[in-house]
Order: sequence, then C-alpha cells, then structure tokens
Amino acid sequence: MMNWTNGLSKVYVRVSPVATVWLSASVFQIRQENMPTLQEGSTLYYEEEGKNKSEGVELSLTGNLADNWSVFAAYAYIEYEDQSPNVVVRKFDRYPPHALTASTSYRIASGPFDDIVLGFGYRYRHKSLHTMRGSYIGGDFYSGDSHVFDCSADIPLRKFGGPKNVTLSLACKNIFNERYIESNRHYYQCFPGDPRTLEIALQANF
Repeated sequence: MMNWTNGLSKVYVRVSPVATVWLSASVFQIRQENMPTLQEGSTLYYEEEGKNKSEGVELSLTGNLADNWSVFAAYAYIEYEDQSPNVVVRKFDRYPPHALTASTSYRIASGPFDDIVLGFGYRYRHKSLHTMRGSYIGGDFYSGDSHVFDCSADIPLRKFGGPKNVTLSLACKNIFNERYIESNRHYYQCFPGDPRTLEIALQANF
C-alpha cells in the first residue's frame, strides 16, 4: 500500500477593481512525500522514498465588462523539483510551466439576432516533458506548445417560431484541429486532446 503524504500551502487574494469584475491572485507550494521511486540499479522494484515540490502562481479575471459581455481568463505558472534521493536531474518541466485559458461570451441585445449568445475560447499549454512514473527520462520525450481555439452560439428557438424555453446550442471545439497532448503521467502514458469536434444540443427550461 502506498502512503502518500501531501502538503499544500497557499496565499490567496481576491479584489474587485470595478463593480462587476473580480481579480484573483495566489501563490502556492505543494509538497509530496513517500512517493514510489525506482530502487537504485533496478527497473522492476520501487521504494517509497520519493519527494517532490511544486510551486508557482495563479492569476484569474472573471466578470462582466458590459451588460451583455462576460469574460474569464486564468494564467498559471509552475516550477517542479524532484527532491528524491540519488536523482541527477531535479528541476524539469514535468507539467506545462505556463498555462493560459481565456473565454468570452456576448449576448446580442437588439436587432434581428437579439438574445443570441456568441462565445469564443482559447487554451494554451507550454511545452512539458514526459516522464517514466514521474521520473525524468530525458529531453527527447515531450509535448510541444499547443494553441486551441473554441467557439459557440446559443440560439433561442423562439426566433424561428419554436418554443420559448428551448435553446439550440452549437459549438466547435478545437477549430483549427490542433494536435496536442491533454496530459501525461507515469509510464509514457499520454492522453491526446480532442480533435476538431462539432457539438449540437438542445437545452430546455421547465
């Protein structure tokens, strides 16, 4: 049985520079102990002597820039250090050191397209290294930078003579069909992100 001991320290600040917008900032440090690591000279046996530390900052902005315009943006920076005994490379980008997510939506207020909500999103992940059960295996195994764009539209069906409480939702995820790795962990396990995906849904209120 693996007994992982985790510790999280975080300093968090949240302010509202204007009435409808919130800005959040935090500094964090995560320590993990008793992590499984390969025994020295072995490729099959593990011992619970692994330690690591992750620390960084998080920033986010959320709220309404106008009556019908909302935004969300979040940025994170992280540094990782393997503090296990006998490791040669201690600091490496096990996780994307820079990550950014941003989205916005706008509700058309007047005219023939009133009440239609248009959305746009952007996701960025910096290059990060793949690992072998969390351990450094060299700079040749990595996920490159990725830039993913999404868009959406919510259309009330009443505009086409349909029921008032039903909305047609259209979305295109990964507009430019970017090839990217969503996450990776442990023994060369990499999870590819979704290719270009079209979504159609009906939402109803009762």
